[in-house]
Amino acid sequence: MTRIVERGRMLTRRMDPLASYTVLTLAGREQPGPEHWLRRWEEELANCHSVSMGFWRHPRLESWVHALHEAISRSERPVIVVARGLACYAVSNLASEAGSSVEKVAGALLVAPPDLDRASADPGFASFRSVSQSPLPFPSIVVASRDDPRMSFDGALSLAQRWGSRWTDGGRIGSASGMAGMENWTFGQDLVRQLSCGLSQDEFAGRRSA
Repeated sequence: MTRIVERGRMLTRRMDPLASYTVLTLAGREQPGPEHWLRRWEEELANCHSVSMGFWRHPRLESWVHALHEAISRSERPVIVVARGLACYAVSNLASEAGSSVEKVAGALLVAPPDLDRASADPGFASFRSVSQSPLPFPSIVVASRDDPRMSFDGALSLAQRWGSRWTDGGRIGSASGMAGMENWTFGQDLVRQLSCGLSQDEFAGRRSA
């Protein structure tokens, strides 16, 4: 598997399995700074772009799902979605809707989703209390954190089971925010590449036309 290799100060791009995909990132309820792992991915990975969600301090589920739908629809390639925190639920709600944007999703990496019951007192979660937790129609991986103050490890595994997702132990990454010190989080990049390698272009085309 190829990757971006740093040589001195030069970044050399070799052939990457992600080159055939658009990677869309959803940061959740924060605006990532330059040191955030999502920002680093957008700089390092080919075809990796953030989705402008709007109203990140006072999010509305419908607005987030609409923004994701529009971003997917604009992509000329199959899409892998990388969502962090509350944005994971925008992905699950989009997945519950029929339409061409869902058919273009080749996979999703869902990082540190919060427990909506635990956060019920937070007014920012109000529109997310009726989110879909049905099985997702595309391959997905939930990254469970060992020390997320908003979700227990077992709770994340339970959510992964309801979504029909694979899960992986993310270790002590908190809520995977900019404060977690994850640098460019190469483990997460490897997970995205697993998603990209798990569905060939022929299989994707067949699934879209089915």
